[in-house]
Amino acid sequence: MIQSVISDSVDKTRELGALFARNVDAPRVFALRGDLGCGKTEFVRGFVSKLNESEDIVSSPTFMLWNLYEINEITVNHLDLYRLSSIDDVLELGIIDVWETEDNYTFIEWAEKIEEILPKDVVNFFFKHIDENTREIQIETDSDVLIQTLKKFL
Repeated sequence: MIQSVISDSVDKTRELGALFARNVDAPRVFALRGDLGCGKTEFVRGFVSKLNESEDIVSSPTFMLWNLYEINEITVNHLDLYRLSSIDDVLELGIIDVWETEDNYTFIEWAEKIEEILPKDVVNFFFKHIDENTREIQIETDSDVLIQTLKKFL
């Protein structure tokens, strides 16, 4: 199922991330797609801030490739594949082992680069600029729990 959400601010995008943090069990992989500056990192910031009781510890992993946040026995992996050129580069990072580990959440920006190796139960997010402040976020999932979570947000 694909559900569309309109976010008219950074705060609303963060709220969507926080909603998922309250309602999604680990392990879970989130594939985030969209142009630069369309809200992918803000969504992750909202998710992690909710787990971390509002302390903002998230930064974009563009130059680091992989940021790791450990919060109360939960690990959040935040990857940015923008600079990687092949699946082999990604596999060398050991990503598959990471997303199969219990108590792990994995967020992958530019996930379209590894489409063929993503797990079957990945939650797909498609971020699209509407205007300077507004984004359309399409979420694709087969999870009934996540579909119910989205209905709370709408």
